[in-house]
Amino acid sequence: MWTAKSGYFGSGTILIGHSLGGLVARELEYNHSSSVKGIITMGTPNQGAPVLGELFNGGANNLTKKVAGKAKSSVQASVTAICFTIPGVGFVLPASINLGIDGLYKYVGLPILDKTINGEIAQNYDAQCSKDMVPGSAYMNKIASRKVNVPILTFACQEDRWQLARLGYCTSNLPALETNTSVNAAGNFDMGGYNQLNSLNGTFKTVGGVHAGIAVGCAVGGFFFPYLWAASAAHACASKSWYSTAGYIDDGLDFDHAVLLGSYHVDRIDTQHRFLWIKWTTTTYVTVPEPHDGVVGINSQQLDKSKGTNVIWANATIKGVNHMEEFNHPNTRKEFDAVLNGKSYAPLTFQK
Repeated sequence: MWTAKSGYFGSGTILIGHSLGGLVARELEYNHSSSVKGIITMGTPNQGAPVLGELFNGGANNLTKKVAGKAKSSVQASVTAICFTIPGVGFVLPASINLGIDGLYKYVGLPILDKTINGEIAQNYDAQCSKDMVPGSAYMNKIASRKVNVPILTFACQEDRWQLARLGYCTSNLPALETNTSVNAAGNFDMGGYNQLNSLNGTFKTVGGVHAGIAVGCAVGGFFFPYLWAASAAHACASKSWYSTAGYIDDGLDFDHAVLLGSYHVDRIDTQHRFLWIKWTTTTYVTVPEPHDGVVGINSQQLDKSKGTNVIWANATIKGVNHMEEFNHPNTRKEFDAVLNGKSYAPLTFQK
């Protein structure tokens, strides 16, 4: 997954690094500058990767656990509603449903996968490497203090929503994604993970709708069987719980993922107030997520231009590419072909 490739073009070597391979390329240039003609990086955490620090506090797993925990609460709310609706079932249902809830936890975790970030990265790095990649570490400070003395072209990749599910799906076929162009010829292999999560979220919304309908039915039935009014309230709570879980997946999961990756900025908003002749200002701070490839934020993939004598940013990010598939994605191959064939970005340096 993490590679650095080189090829001899003209009088020097062009180093091509994907992800951490980009940092390897910078190290090679630092130690063998006379032999290096230029560097091309893609998805490289030039400013560090905050998510690697989460390997030590479970932050990545907390995303999946948050979804699974919300789903568990929703199931428990459904059980409670059923117990209110069918007198007597409460003596046997709660005990037997625990196995079902544990099974649901695994089902909810399946399209997202705890190993998506924690497991996959832990398999590829030792603990010291992960610690070194945390922004502000001794290693990151050391590499940030150096200047790259050759032209360096940095490509940044980004994917759309629900990247956690996309990344998890890609881990199931990662070696082939990196080596076999036919596996992801259309560039949409990761949509399998997206579709799984979309289907699951649709189910959550459907269950919420069913509970809402039953709540209405129970409210009407309560005029004949008063105990059903309590059942109606329980079903309304269950409906709200299921819709809340779906709402988090729709609106909260991507936000929390971006924050986990450090791919965000904070805007300050000053609001002016006035009451009669009295004026005052209140200040609020809003966290705004930024694009990322699921593991590294755009802000880290692009090397600060002050860190090199000739830092070149690609005009736009490579869209539709998550971190697990970017090494061999059609969109990245197209960009690299253009560069190495002298059709874009400093052809005198990077042309074959």
